Amino acid sequence: MLVRPESLVALCGTILVLGLSFGFPKRWQAKGLWDPISALLAIAAYAHFNAIHLLFPVAFGLILKPIKSIFKTAAKTLLYLSPWILTVFWHFDLFILQMATQWKRLAVQNDWLSGFEKSLASLFQDMGNPDPWPVFLQVVSIGMWILICMAMIYGILLPSIQSPIQKTKKEKNKEIKLPDLSPAAGWILGSIWLWSSKPEVWFIYFLHLSVWTFTALFALRLWMERSRPTGILRFQAFMVFLIPMVGAFAYTDIRQEIRMNASESWHWKTYSQYIDCIDQRLTQLEKDLHFPKPFQVWDPTFPDVTIELSLRHPDWDFTRTNDFSTRTNLAIQHGKDVEVVIVPETLHAEERNISGPLSHFPLLSPLWMTWDGYFLHQLWIDKSWKPNRYICQRGRWQAFIFMN
Repeated sequence: MLVRPESLVALCGTILVLGLSFGFPKRWQAKGLWDPISALLAIAAYAHFNAIHLLFPVAFGLILKPIKSIFKTAAKTLLYLSPWILTVFWHFDLFILQMATQWKRLAVQNDWLSGFEKSLASLFQDMGNPDPWPVFLQVVSIGMWILICMAMIYGILLPSIQSPIQKTKKEKNKEIKLPDLSPAAGWILGSIWLWSSKPEVWFIYFLHLSVWTFTALFALRLWMERSRPTGILRFQAFMVFLIPMVGAFAYTDIRQEIRMNASESWHWKTYSQYIDCIDQRLTQLEKDLHFPKPFQVWDPTFPDVTIELSLRHPDWDFTRTNDFSTRTNLAIQHGKDVEVVIVPETLHAEERNISGPLSHFPLLSPLWMTWDGYFLHQLWIDKSWKPNRYICQRGRWQAFIFMN
């Protein structure tokens, strides 16, 4: 299901790796102005800037191709991207500003390789997860790092040091065409580079998908080589290593599904009641303020409630979060200027069904605003800031509402 641009980029990456590993079907192969590699790179690039990491699998997949073929693919990629390139030159200053802004967005240092425990924990991000990960996924993380190391060895190191063996035409005809592991290994390297450079939570998805793409190709290759001496033993040994990991993922998914179904929180009815509560309070505020134009609502945290509210009130002015530490002052001023600030949370809260003035619930406070290092804390400690405060909670869905 393509829900975000990253999903489309990942789909293009998967097709790229499979095409480079097996060869593209005959009707897809490069001809005239058409090139499947160029097309997939362009589609991914139009979807999101993080598609730049797909250059890694392409580079490893084409490195042994004739230089003329590589230049043709590069030229066709530029051709497919020409509308974007022309737009960039036409608005070059805006492009520089946009790229600088995008790469500075959520620009925090990724220290995921600074220690053994962090390198394991980083593979399973907890942000946005409705249910804590089981502890045994730490063991699965070790297995994934083993797969990453195998990719570097079998997909990059060994192919680079093995000299090609000259074979007769008869031997080539008898030989089974094995999938090339280099593009999949290259995709893992590209995903590692991207995650290290810009640790947005969604980007870890590329690392998972690239690792499992390599794993599937490696397992297929072992199966195709099973008739060779020790071939079946190597395949069986890999399955013994792999099956418990797959079982752990299946168990985690099923466990989470059962727990979420048993909870009141994760049903559309509960979420709709949560939005209803927020909407009722904001509608009353708009009336009390004599319908200011525009009625401004700021939702600086997730989960995002602006979509549902904007469908009900298309005339309201909604803004979302601030991801730039250099713009903290602008964000703070915006929080003072708008009529209402909503701080939604689902951070492992206890399930409740409550609504009313926040002063009636002294034990409840927004974690985002009481976090000393976060910019919203400056508003929280300002006692004169929006003293009209309200809370809506349905299940684990919380909304702290701060109003004029």
